[in-house]
Amino acid sequence: MFSSVKEIQDFRRDFPRIKSELLLQAETDLNQEIRGRQVTLKVEEKVLLDNSHDLRIQLEKKEERLKSSIDDLKKGRSNKSLLLGIFITMQLGLKLIKLKSISNHERIITRRTRKTRNNINRLRTEIDYLVNNEQDVIYSRIKGELEEVNRTFDVVTELRTTIAGAIGERKVERQLKKLSDSYYIFNDFKYRFKKPITHRQTGEKIFSIQIDHLVIGPTGVFILETKNWSQRSVESLNLRSPIDQIHRASYALFILLNNRISFNTHHWGEKKISVKNVLVMTQATTQEKFKFVSIRSLNDLNSYLTYFDPIYSEEEVAMLSQLILRIGE
Repeated sequence: MFSSVKEIQDFRRDFPRIKSELLLQAETDLNQEIRGRQVTLKVEEKVLLDNSHDLRIQLEKKEERLKSSIDDLKKGRSNKSLLLGIFITMQLGLKLIKLKSISNHERIITRRTRKTRNNINRLRTEIDYLVNNEQDVIYSRIKGELEEVNRTFDVVTELRTTIAGAIGERKVERQLKKLSDSYYIFNDFKYRFKKPITHRQTGEKIFSIQIDHLVIGPTGVFILETKNWSQRSVESLNLRSPIDQIHRASYALFILLNNRISFNTHHWGEKKISVKNVLVMTQATTQEKFKFVSIRSLNDLNSYLTYFDPIYSEEEVAMLSQLILRIGE
């Protein structure tokens, strides 16, 4: 249904209008339907009136012809032979029967216009129902669409935090692309340990890690956790959760890298691979300070990443990046 985050945001913003437009369109359609049926009703009523008028004239003319024919037969019956008299009497009887059968004009007209009358009665019943139950009809007709729109809104609302996170991560991705080619960017890095490791300080067993953005360059290895929080969220939500998440991922990545790669280039001995931790606030930020975690806005992120003196050579950066490429999910 949605092809971009912007479309989701637009839907949430326009949700009340979408529902109103559904109702308005259904009301418009219903009113047009009622007017259409009323027009059809008038046409059917005119057809009934015209047909009834034509039938009445036809019956009256037919009745006059029969009466005239009957009078002629009565007059011609006298002074006729017996056989001819019997024949004329039989004709007279038949015509009298036919005259009687058409004498009740209204009954005949009603029978011959039954289909049109049924259509008229049906249309009147339908129009009365639509007019007197307008709201019920409207809601019954858009019930499925309303339920679908409401269901979509509920799902989007439940995913609001996820969507906000995706927006923030996308902002950081665009910002990181501005770094020089000496920096390698890994978005949504994931790793699952074959055997869980234990955090030395907390005792927590770590089975896997997920890092929003992992940056490797001459100035170091950086873990970036992104939060796309508003000022209200910053003031009301606890930052301890993302800070603990960074500490956990940082410890696991430190163990992972140093177990896989050894740099023996320093004359004092083996050089350990350290990890710098950054919480990137893509909307509002905070003045709080946390041990071993630097909180940065989106605008000063790159200047922070490039601020430090180089500690890795081009070859070491390449080795670290190739390792991450090889082990990442």
